Amino acid sequence: MHVLRVFNTNVVLARDPDGREVVLTGRGLGFQTGPGQPVDESKVVRVFVPDDGRNADNFGAMLASIAPEHVQVVDRALAPVWAELRREPSSTTVLALADHLSFAIKRRQRGIDGVFPLRAEVAHLYPRELHWGESIVTAINDELGVDLPLEEAVPVALHLVNASFNSGNLALTYRMTGCSPRSSTSSRRSTEAPWSGSR
Repeated sequence: MHVLRVFNTNVVLARDPDGREVVLTGRGLGFQTGPGQPVDESKVVRVFVPDDGRNADNFGAMLASIAPEHVQVVDRALAPVWAELRREPSSTTVLALADHLSFAIKRRQRGIDGVFPLRAEVAHLYPRELHWGESIVTAINDELGVDLPLEEAVPVALHLVNASFNSGNLALTYRMTGCSPRSSTSSRRSTEAPWSGSR
């Protein structure tokens, strides 16, 4: 594999032997390297193959903006979900959940609680995904020493519904559940501005 772009010292875009653009993570993977250089495969921890037609360059840039430990914990916490669904891990779902939960952790640290009015609907329509969501939030709390409320399992469950339908479009999931994300997204937008691009 050869490097196409270095996002930071831990995340690079590369071309694999099959000609696909993939995003690689690993401590020090991007240190003192650049486009055209061979990848030090001994440092590679995770290979992300963007799915759902997602642009690999954009995927890598977003991944690089998330704390590596958040991505790793989410990746591990999702393993039982993929096993039960009997499908390969979805890079898009890992990224989406890591992005959401990373934001939730920062929001919690500021003393801001999210508003998730959809719990009753999600519990009724998708109890399995809500259970998975609660397990993931618990794993995040245990491994990272944070105190996210279990209500965060609601948006996590919606991402997992999305994964269950093998769709990359969360808006479609909202339509299928008959739920509107307006309350929670407006809360996120109102608190996201000071971050200067880090979600």
